[in-house]
Amino acid sequence: MNETIKIVRFHFTEPFHIGELSEGIRKTARYFIHSDTLWGGLVANWINIYGNLDLLKGYWDGSPPFRVSSIFPVIGDKYYIIKPLTLPKKSIAVEYKEYQLEKEYKKVQLIPLNLLSEYLNDRVSKNQVIQEWKEIKNKIEYVVEPKVRLGPTSAASVIYYVSRVKTAKDLDFYFLIQVNELKFYEILSPVLKLLSETGLGGHRSKGNGRFELHNEDRIFMDYDSVSKYSSFSEDYGYILISLLSPKEDNINEILKDSTFQLIERGGWALDSIKKEQGFEKRVFMVKEGSILRKKLFGHLPDVTPRNWNLKITRYGLGMYLPFVEEE
Repeated sequence: MNETIKIVRFHFTEPFHIGELSEGIRKTARYFIHSDTLWGGLVANWINIYGNLDLLKGYWDGSPPFRVSSIFPVIGDKYYIIKPLTLPKKSIAVEYKEYQLEKEYKKVQLIPLNLLSEYLNDRVSKNQVIQEWKEIKNKIEYVVEPKVRLGPTSAASVIYYVSRVKTAKDLDFYFLIQVNELKFYEILSPVLKLLSETGLGGHRSKGNGRFELHNEDRIFMDYDSVSKYSSFSEDYGYILISLLSPKEDNINEILKDSTFQLIERGGWALDSIKKEQGFEKRVFMVKEGSILRKKLFGHLPDVTPRNWNLKITRYGLGMYLPFVEEE
């Protein structure tokens, strides 16, 4: 049993908001939460408890104290994971019914871990994958609320929309965490408890994003409970289960024999000393579900807003399935 890898499971007790404000509605419900959002929440609450980042300096020295995956849903004992990307197949003429099935199949974002091996070996039916996806979708309600604010250059009112996600009572979420020293589990316990009270995502002042840990007396559960479903030959490559910001000298390694997507990330940063907000530099990252032929470590890109002295970085370290012992 690998003691450095654990699972943290929790249930949202309040709706959560993960996304951006926009003029108009962007109906993109969130079925999972990116690793950089999770890490940002952990670090913010770490500072609230410990007052400094002394024990986290390894993130900027090349020896991070812990790594996290993105956050995925779980129902009972059924853990879901991002659907791995596959190479597009050659288009052939098909009947309308099969065409509609293929359209639905392409929209699937998550699959149960217990189907992962069969999925990689193309031994699971598309209908089954779609039905499993619908089970998750039916337990998530997407709510859009209109809001009004003053415009940035005048007193004229501007209508914008805030999206929130409400989850069913039997729908939990989980993430994987890997530490380089076992002591960090004890150090992180109060941080996670505080994060559950302050919440994940945006609009937390209104109570959004609060959650209950599955077991406060045993926050970090053994990874072995799901490892049997996520063990497969590395010949398939490595499935990315976090966002990844590769170093520039690794770009060619990603392009070679890999299947990947990019996602643009950005947002607002808060200077807690000056009480000012600034817009972070936007960066492109490799998205969850990408399949890489080589495990890339990643780094934390500098996203400091213009004219800021306080340095801001975004989490971009890779976490993969299958887990294999580092050499």
